[in-house]
Amino acid sequence: MLIDTEKLLHITEIHRKLLSGYHISTQDHALFPELSEQEQSYRQLFALLGYHLIADPKGFYYFLPEGGGAQQLNKSAQRFSLITFALVEFYADQGRDPQYIFDSEPISPAILPELLEKYRDLFAQAEILTVEELEEKVLRKMVSYGIASTAEGRGYRMLPPIHRFLDLCLQLHEEAQAQQREGEEGLFAELPPIVDDEASLDDDDTDDLDAEEEV
Repeated sequence: MLIDTEKLLHITEIHRKLLSGYHISTQDHALFPELSEQEQSYRQLFALLGYHLIADPKGFYYFLPEGGGAQQLNKSAQRFSLITFALVEFYADQGRDPQYIFDSEPISPAILPELLEKYRDLFAQAEILTVEELEEKVLRKMVSYGIASTAEGRGYRMLPPIHRFLDLCLQLHEEAQAQQREGEEGLFAELPPIVDDEASLDDDDTDDLDAEEEV
């Protein structure tokens, strides 16, 4: 199949964002419609360049990291999964539906101290020791990757790409509840380990999105 590149009006910007690890979703008003309409052309073009374009049915696109991504998480992805899991537990303990909140309400900074205290040991493993680090290294980073957005001074609103992590964490939450009922331990044991490979596009040593870094 021939690729009509004349219809790929934003190819340079789309390629740059995806290569940086950014998730393109409905908030990207020019890029998302073009990717949706020309998905097959983009998929074929990126495949020729050695990239695997993922089109998630929940409404977002991203490059699957080399090696599959499912078995290994880079440092940023590990932190994103951790805070997602902590939020799922936090809201579930209040008897609220985490998925509904993620889809409809901003995450208030007011809950971060309690969240950090409750999961201090887990956050410490991800090198998150203060509320300031939780915002800087996790939530603001999620904004830069298109996973969240700032909510006009009210905190952080999660975008469709959060489901990449939420689906996993909801599964872990259900498994954790089952383990608790059986008297077992290991709430977060199933997440893959942090991978810090300096030679990989998954490297997390820089905050510059223009660097080649994937989540």
